[in-house]
Amino acid sequence: MDEDKLIMIDTQTDLMELLSKYSEYPLQALGMCIKTITDCYV
Repeated sequence: MDEDKLIMIDTQTDLMELLSKYSEYPLQALGMCIKTITDCYV
């Protein structure tokens, strides 16, 4: 795998951990993930 794919896999893992860490607050956790994604990739 190239470096970009490894970074994307690592990022996806981090976002999934964030969602599971705040599973009792699903909308807020989803909002944090969406904000992170838009800040980093848009």
